[in-house]
Amino acid sequence: MASTDVEPGYESQAILASVIEKLVATFNVSNDKTMEDLTKTQTQSSVFNNKLKGTDLQQAENKIIQSLNGGEPGLYALVLRSQEIEAKIEGKRSSWWSIIMDLPETIITAVDDAEEKVVDLVFPPEEEIEALKALELLDFKGYYIFILTDVGDENPIPFAVPPTEENPDYTYTNLDSYPVAQAVSKRLRTEVEEIAPGTLVKIQYENSINRDSPIVTEIIEDRPEFTSVILASMAARSGLERFETCGTDSSLSGVTHPSGDQIGAAGSAAELHNAYIALNKAAGKNKIDIAALYKVLFAGLSDKNLVLGILANASSESGFDANIVSGGSTESSIGLWQMNVQSAGKIDVPTSSRRSLAKSTKANLPSSIQIPANAKVVPYFAGGLLLTEAKIPVITPAKYDGTQDLTASYNKVRSPTQQTLFVIASVKKMLASITYDATKITAKQWAYWFQIYFEQPADIHDRTAGIKVSADAAGVTV
Repeated sequence: MASTDVEPGYESQAILASVIEKLVATFNVSNDKTMEDLTKTQTQSSVFNNKLKGTDLQQAENKIIQSLNGGEPGLYALVLRSQEIEAKIEGKRSSWWSIIMDLPETIITAVDDAEEKVVDLVFPPEEEIEALKALELLDFKGYYIFILTDVGDENPIPFAVPPTEENPDYTYTNLDSYPVAQAVSKRLRTEVEEIAPGTLVKIQYENSINRDSPIVTEIIEDRPEFTSVILASMAARSGLERFETCGTDSSLSGVTHPSGDQIGAAGSAAELHNAYIALNKAAGKNKIDIAALYKVLFAGLSDKNLVLGILANASSESGFDANIVSGGSTESSIGLWQMNVQSAGKIDVPTSSRRSLAKSTKANLPSSIQIPANAKVVPYFAGGLLLTEAKIPVITPAKYDGTQDLTASYNKVRSPTQQTLFVIASVKKMLASITYDATKITAKQWAYWFQIYFEQPADIHDRTAGIKVSADAAGVTV
């Protein structure tokens, strides 16, 4: 009987991972606005004055005016964390002076003393308390923010770590790389005690030309049901990213060829295969519900034809049995898409055989989805990569002597959740290297594409039957 889910709760996790990307896509539209033509007049005191100003001077004035006006309209961001909280965690003084001015402790103390002396000189004793309260209102709170525009290497979606018993808040591995925005307005400083992480805010720059000093101007959405989903989405997406980062991990850099580590003689390869077969017999079958698997893949990839092409390969490779081990007597491949565990593997450029198959008349792949020859995005020995990412030693045929316990390796790779996460992450990585019109790519073409670059057989096969089986089970049309 087929499983009703890939793994309990995983479908919702996959959907969560896509929420932050959809939010970026949505708000990047409003941010994708060019600054107004700098040759046009922004504001003038008189027409006569304009005629006395040269073009260069006029442009300079317009830039200054745009800067004073905050520049680009419609900038939105997500609050990651209060800078004051972060300062306390790091054991730093959390006053406005130390946070904004980054002054040494001795100078901070002197400044604080100076504040009180100024108050003593300027205000009568009965007004001192009120004066000090007024000065406290200048403690502008700072917040690390993720700006929902120009998302890329310089401004990546944050890598979030879920709360733990030791730390009940979400944390970020790269928090210092994000800008700090201040809540300057009186309303935000007096009416809002703390802007919660995950809150959607509108911002502007104090200096839009240099994009310096972002300021929070408005809270767009801060309901707990919204902020909790956003934070959970970033954490779920970070789980996917873990698989992508293993492609550049230093532990893989020593592999000089896509074939990875030495496979070994036929005898040792057969012994390794037989050991995995024994584990498979003990575990039994784990048939995965096709409709559930479709939903998970679609949640991560948002392309019906692409998902059907991927499922068609699972149909042919495993019959949707997540536990199955390859039938080849010297091959150790496991799971839905037969991930090979015979080498630690690596992520590299498409080999000449991959490029030849992609250009073949049999595959009929449009040039738009053929991965460039110099794009290091193709995963070789997917099972080995998955184990390497999990810090589980990869036992190659050359290293296997019959005494090693392969249970941890088998259990990790046979997990339908781990397999599906890896496929989603790998496909996204490969898709990032190409530019194509999704409406013009058929499920059959995607099936060949996935075969060539992920399954990597010596020859490719028609997966039309698998596409139909998958579409029927998922309740979608081809």
